[in-house]
Amino acid sequence: MIMTRSVLIIAFFLCISSCIKAIDVSVSCLGYYQDGPYIEIYSRIIGGTTQFLSVSEEDSLLNSSVEFLVVIKDERNQIKLAEKYQVNSPESIRVIDYWDLRRFRLDPGIYNMELQYVDLNQTQDTFLHREKIRLTDFAEPLVLSDVLLLNEVSMESNKLAFSKASFSFEPLIFESFGPDNNQLYFFAELYGADGVEQDIYYMYYVMEASTLIPKTQPGFKKISKTKNPVAFENFEIENLESGNYTFVLEVVNKEKATLTRRERPFTVYHPYTDYAVQYNGDSKFETSFVQTMDDGELNYNLKAIFPLVPNTQNAILNDLVWSDNIDAKKYFLYNFWTTRSQGNAKEVFDKYMEVARAVDRKFTATLGHGFETDRGYMFLKYGRPDDLIEVLDEPSAPPYEIWIYNHLPETNQTGVKFLFYNIGLAPNDYRLLHSNCRGELQNPRWEVELYKADRFAPADSDHLTGTTVNDAINRNARRYFSDN
Repeated sequence: MIMTRSVLIIAFFLCISSCIKAIDVSVSCLGYYQDGPYIEIYSRIIGGTTQFLSVSEEDSLLNSSVEFLVVIKDERNQIKLAEKYQVNSPESIRVIDYWDLRRFRLDPGIYNMELQYVDLNQTQDTFLHREKIRLTDFAEPLVLSDVLLLNEVSMESNKLAFSKASFSFEPLIFESFGPDNNQLYFFAELYGADGVEQDIYYMYYVMEASTLIPKTQPGFKKISKTKNPVAFENFEIENLESGNYTFVLEVVNKEKATLTRRERPFTVYHPYTDYAVQYNGDSKFETSFVQTMDDGELNYNLKAIFPLVPNTQNAILNDLVWSDNIDAKKYFLYNFWTTRSQGNAKEVFDKYMEVARAVDRKFTATLGHGFETDRGYMFLKYGRPDDLIEVLDEPSAPPYEIWIYNHLPETNQTGVKFLFYNIGLAPNDYRLLHSNCRGELQNPRWEVELYKADRFAPADSDHLTGTTVNDAINRNARRYFSDN
């Protein structure tokens, strides 16, 4: 089944999002030969989707543990292999992704593989991967292993998670290349080359999955006549638009006749390339308002639209701000405003930036622009609040503000409130502590946090789980948040 481009983009970001609640794992399964056929199963556990717990009370180290069950059945549904393992993350001060590699010997044939992952720190969170695998009979005179696509490569043998042929690597995550992946690295082994008398070559290229039309010029490399020569190469894929593709690796002779061949599907999400193709030669773009902007102006204008950009594009926009690609910045900004206007993108842009500059001045803090502060961000995202309660002199708490919106069309809610507090007392350094707005920070212990410096305001229940503090004449935040 071929995904549409919009579905592909959504799926890609769902895969990499650390906000996903259920455990998520990137799986790659490949067939090789060494004294008999075997498979390799690479698993990347997405750390942000698992529960990390403290290693001990004495330090700040965290770790995660996953139970990994492998069941492989033949075509008659007979179990050929069933094994269970515990996979532990390295101890870390932060949540991280971690890898596992398993190798299993199997006879050539077709199998149904089922992999189950269970978060041992939160056992209701599981992940199930099913895949039909075909293990080649490597006894053929000349045959390739499966192709391994690589996410990262280093010539230092122990720098990355795994090693092969004097380099270290990590497999491509979810078989997907993101906006920053402009190089395709691949690895494969060739068996039987030492028995071939003629000159043979690796030929490799990319086809569009739906049309089978080649999208890159083929690369060639002469194959040495050793026992198991490897194919380890890379080439540019920067110009590939977002979509589904197939990587093709062939062994050919001088006449380019195919002797053996392997394919590997993958997806690409390259929004900047999409924009470049969309607007290439577009006279409206070439004479648009973005063309007069230098890098500093582009970065300022891109930062100002963060509150309006969907969460799925935040990482892309952040990378774009830090990049040196001026054209990509212009494409993104132009596309953003033309899709939000009816032929008057410059007018809509100017009106928004007038507000953004005013917000920048009003909420400017020690670091960054005013619209990058929590208050500035919410102002640009939801507009001016209908009411505002400012508390500067409550002895039990740092300065705080409560913003009140009678109705928010974005969430279809009434009585929406945001509570910001200035815990560090630096000018304009107000942080969002709590909100009842859908999709924004909701902190059940906000009251305990607000009054934590007041030793006479203990939590009204257990100090670790309590959500409110004892009522008092100088502790008004709860009343303000509830009554207005």
